[in-house]
Amino acid sequence: MVDRSRIDDKVIVVADRAYESYNNFAHIERKGWHYAIRVKDLGSSGILSGLDLPQDGEFDVRVSLVLTKKQTKEVKARPDIYKFVPSTFDFLDLHENKFYPISFLCTCSSRQRHI
Repeated sequence: MVDRSRIDDKVIVVADRAYESYNNFAHIERKGWHYAIRVKDLGSSGILSGLDLPQDGEFDVRVSLVLTKKQTKEVKARPDIYKFVPSTFDFLDLHENKFYPISFLCTCSSRQRHI
């Protein structure tokens, strides 16, 4: 949907939990748009699992990761830098595009978390 849109400027995508994925984030960012997407709680198996975020209270934390499909010793040893993504990420392969840097702001106000 994002790639097919002819709207090019001043777009903010607002979405609920069903749209939380690194693939969606990357498509939106490549289009030059901004986004606020509600995600599952820290204790769930959602996109926030494995990230170094405060467990309670309000916060704004900038998260910078390198997404990859590689599962090397280096990748596995540095979960603070690398995040393995499954085959549903459109901008990676195992040959030419092995790494995809991504950065986003995680915000928690009250009990809701947003990216």
